[in-house]
Amino acid sequence: MNRTPVLVLSLGLLIAFACGCGTQRAYDYRYFVLSVDHEAAAGATTRADILKIRNFRISDRYNRTELTYRTAEMSIESDYYRRYIVPPESLVTEETRRWLQAGHVFSQVLDATSRATAQFSLEGNVSALYGDFRPELSPGSYKAVMEIQFVLIDERKADNTVVFHQSYRSEQPLSRPATDELIQGLNLALKDILTRMESDLKKTLAAGASK
Repeated sequence: MNRTPVLVLSLGLLIAFACGCGTQRAYDYRYFVLSVDHEAAAGATTRADILKIRNFRISDRYNRTELTYRTAEMSIESDYYRRYIVPPESLVTEETRRWLQAGHVFSQVLDATSRATAQFSLEGNVSALYGDFRPELSPGSYKAVMEIQFVLIDERKADNTVVFHQSYRSEQPLSRPATDELIQGLNLALKDILTRMESDLKKTLAAGASK
């Protein structure tokens, strides 16, 4: 009996699986970032204070790099092939730092690794971050959902006084339950949240300075 064709076929299959060719969607991974741009007005007033952004936390429900979808009233699923390039709380932390720096709310906005002394620190907790893809929302009522809680602490006070504490939720409509639309919607949600937070933060700091 000639075993050569069998050996050749087996070797070919082995090579295919070793290369990932036999794995479903082996080359179908996609990675995403969250990114927002601040439209800062020229000559905006800058405070002399320095702010340090602490590393944000995220709810255990969304504590993964995979994109998350709500598919039923009590069901949340993650997409193994669609992921954030780094943990999403890291993306939100960095975008918040960039946003406040561009908005000139403080003279400098540092990240958590800085050893410099800061007068204020900002903490954040991402309590919602998902695409609402429930079938009953069809057609045209899908949403990108984000919610963040911010806490501003006065580091100059011995008791680390909380001077600002507010949660913001944003729901941005999506025309269809697609990954690219979800990322665009989440970026719009983040921009909406940061815009409102910055406005409220300025009011709080101005009121404190007038006392």
